[in-house]
Amino acid sequence: MALSSLKTAFSNRNILVLSISVSFLMLSFSLYQSFWPLYLLEQGLNVELVALLSVIGMSSRLLAQLPGGILADRLGRKKALLIASPLFVIQPLIYMFATSWEHFVIGQIFGASLSLATPAYNAIVLESLPTGQRGLGYGAFRMVLNVTRIFAGIGGVVIDMLGIIQGINLFLIVQIIVSVAFFFMIGLFLKETLSEQTIEKSTFIESIREIWPEYKQNMLHLQTASSLSQFALNLINPFIVIYVIKNIGLSYTEWGLLLSIQTVITIITAIPGGIIADKFDRRYCIIFARAMVPLTNLSYIFLKSFYPILIIRVLAGVGAGLGGGAYGFLGGPAWQSLLADSVTKKKRGRIMGLMGTLTGITNLPAAPLGAYMWGNYFPELTFYISMIIGTTALPVIYFFVKEPRKIKKEHNR
Repeated sequence: MALSSLKTAFSNRNILVLSISVSFLMLSFSLYQSFWPLYLLEQGLNVELVALLSVIGMSSRLLAQLPGGILADRLGRKKALLIASPLFVIQPLIYMFATSWEHFVIGQIFGASLSLATPAYNAIVLESLPTGQRGLGYGAFRMVLNVTRIFAGIGGVVIDMLGIIQGINLFLIVQIIVSVAFFFMIGLFLKETLSEQTIEKSTFIESIREIWPEYKQNMLHLQTASSLSQFALNLINPFIVIYVIKNIGLSYTEWGLLLSIQTVITIITAIPGGIIADKFDRRYCIIFARAMVPLTNLSYIFLKSFYPILIIRVLAGVGAGLGGGAYGFLGGPAWQSLLADSVTKKKRGRIMGLMGTLTGITNLPAAPLGAYMWGNYFPELTFYISMIIGTTALPVIYFFVKEPRKIKKEHNR
C-alpha cells in the first residue's frame, strides 16, 4: 500500500517537478544557512544586530505568507510561483556586496520572496495527492527536500577550508545559479492545479473576510500552537550555532556533520511518519515532534562534546520525520495533512498564508528577547525560557485541536 502510494505520488508531474526544483533551491540555502549568524559576527555585527536581522528576516518571511496565499488563490498556484521566484536572485546579490548592517536588513527583507512562494507550492503538492494519501505523499515530498540538508556537512568542511567569509560567498553564487534554474523549471514543466472556476476574484479585504469564519474553527487552535512553538524556536534559534561553536568548542565541520546526520534520520522516519499520519490521530505525532524541539535545544547546556550531542540530534531527527516540529510553523506530514483536511481547497492558500502572517506578528519580539537575555544575564537562560514556552503548545494541541477524520466519523454515525 505504502509503496503504491509513493509510486502514485512521484508519478505525478507536479510532485516530481517541485521535488527536484525546490530540493535544489533548499540545497543552495542549506550549504550556508546553519552558519549564517557566525558569518554576520565575522562581518563586524554584534549579537544584538544578529538578533535584529533574525527577527526582520523571520518576520518578513512569515508576513509574506498571506500575500503569497492570496496570490495563489487569486492568480493560481503556478503564476504565484512565477511572480515570486525571480526575487530569489536579489537576496544573495545584496549579501555579496553588503558593506553595512543596513544592507543585510535589505537582504533579509528580500528573503521573504521564498515565503511568498510557500503557500503556492504547498497547495500544489497537497492538491496533487489523493485525500487519503496526503500524509504519506507530503511525507515523501518533505523527505526528498530533506535530502538537501545532508549537504550542511559539506558546507562546514568548505568553510573550515576557505574561511567563513569566502566559503559563504561561494555558496551565495551557487544560490543565484539555482534560483534562475528554478524559475525556468516552474515555467516550463509545472501544471496548474486550481481551475479557472475556483480561482478567487475577490478584493484583498474580501479575501480575508471570507476565510475568517472558517479560520475561527480548528485553525485558531492550530494557530495558537504554531505561534507558541515558533516563538520558542526563534528565541534561541539564531544563537544555537554561536553557542555550539563558541561555548562548546565544536568545529564548523562537526556542526555540519551533526546537522547532516539529523537529516538522514529525518529522511528515514519521514515515510513511516506519513503512513502513521494517514492512519492514526495526527495530534500525537505533532505533539511528539513539537516536544522534541525545546527538549533537544535545552540539552546543549549539559552536553559538552560531539557524541552526546549526536544522540540529541538523532532524537530531533526522529521528531522531525514523524511529526515535523523541525519545519517550524509549517510542520511536516502530520501537520500539513491535518491542516489540509481542515480547510476547503479554494481557501487553502489564504489560510496557510494567514497562519504564516499571524505567526510572524506574534514572533516579532522573540529574537530580540533572546539576545537581551543572552547579553544581560547568561546564554543558558535563553535555552530555559525557550523550553518553557515551547512545551506550552503541547496541551493546546492535545485538548483543543480536533482531528478532522474523527469529526467526519462522528457525523457519519
